[in-house]
Amino acid sequence: MPERVGEPSTIKHVFYIIKENRTYDQVLGDLGKGNGEPALTQFPRTVTPNFHKLAETYPLLDNFYVSGIQSASGHQWVMQGTNTDYEDKETDTANVRSYPGGAGDPMAYAPTGHLWDQAIKHGVSVENFGEDTISFVGSAPFGTWTDWYNDSLILAGKKQGDLHVPIGNYQATYDIPSLGPITHKTFPTFDMNIPDQYRFEIFKQQFEKHVKNDDLPALNTLWITNDHTSGNATGSPTPQAMVADNDLAVGKIVDLISHSKYWKDSVIFVTEDDAQNGLDHVDGHREPAYVISPWVKKGITDSHYWTVINMVRSIEQILGLPAMNQNDAAAEPMSEIFTNKPDFTPYNFEANQIPLDTLNGSPNSNTAALANTDKVTPEAKELSKKWTEWSNKNKKKLTGRHASPDDVNANMLNHSVWYATEGFDKPYPGEKKVHTPDEVAEQPESFAPSPADND
Repeated sequence: MPERVGEPSTIKHVFYIIKENRTYDQVLGDLGKGNGEPALTQFPRTVTPNFHKLAETYPLLDNFYVSGIQSASGHQWVMQGTNTDYEDKETDTANVRSYPGGAGDPMAYAPTGHLWDQAIKHGVSVENFGEDTISFVGSAPFGTWTDWYNDSLILAGKKQGDLHVPIGNYQATYDIPSLGPITHKTFPTFDMNIPDQYRFEIFKQQFEKHVKNDDLPALNTLWITNDHTSGNATGSPTPQAMVADNDLAVGKIVDLISHSKYWKDSVIFVTEDDAQNGLDHVDGHREPAYVISPWVKKGITDSHYWTVINMVRSIEQILGLPAMNQNDAAAEPMSEIFTNKPDFTPYNFEANQIPLDTLNGSPNSNTAALANTDKVTPEAKELSKKWTEWSNKNKKKLTGRHASPDDVNANMLNHSVWYATEGFDKPYPGEKKVHTPDEVAEQPESFAPSPADND
């Protein structure tokens, strides 16, 4: 990490991975070290073997926080290092005009620009995979989650056959002109109907071209989305399967980079855009963040108070970019976790321990949704059915052309995912009994600023 912006760095290539909506405790609360609460861990090591291995191998950051409360502000903080006054007010009034969770409203874009604008302005090469794109459109029938998952298996050489959608038929769209020339358009935007395994295969193809042509950009931004989950929606993978898919995709990306010639001068920053005010014994903004490189200290626990703005500042510091605004100008780069004694040992990804294609059951059976319920009583079956119905009502907000991150009320989705992962006989933490969607909709948290209707 250079001491001053513009001084040379041993790191020449930055990968900036933006994920979705999980707190530290939900993923790493069971890690066995650091400030975690196992009772709140919904996606333990069996679901997230790579996130656990990354946290144990590279610096464990157990005091790292997102700056946004939902995607409409979170993606602005992640890529702009700030949030406009307009979007702050929009957040406080439930985003009544628009919901720019991954772009979509120029009023949410700060005049100081995005991180990629700063890179372009100062002659630093950049490529974007998904981040701040707004739709993924093509002429072929879109198909189901299973269709896209089968395509990922075909691309990985694990299955024979033709892709249900040829690569290039569907392309990402954008509303920010500067994104056009730098976006790899066959990489999907936010859509829970497309598995992260497919996103990995598209990234892998492009990365291998860069390796062959020796032309890897200095800044590479990726949106790997599926830890958001689709709740209990029928036909979608279970929350556990979607988070496992996300875990495996990130693990494979790190494995791919670390076994390439670029590993020796690369760093990978991984953050959430927001934590959806999920369950965490410290704060609903605390997230599982990772900094992965030969040039970071291995096996340490770093409890320094960091936010995503420190991550943005660190990227700028390494690439020699001036700060975009007063927030990243004032932020401290994460120098203390870096070292001048590199360890070039590559990372080997951990295979998923649960099937990625475990789909939520039908409204009649609710097989997957009831899998963690100790006592499957008629009451538990009815509760599962009601949460499946609620998830299905909101599925259109998570998949298809009009999908948008956090377009579903956060408190409602948090309850849905809790019951799906912990069982329909275990009350949500802080509550005395399990609740129906109608009961949760009446909670004050469900009336907090949100772009979504509670139904």
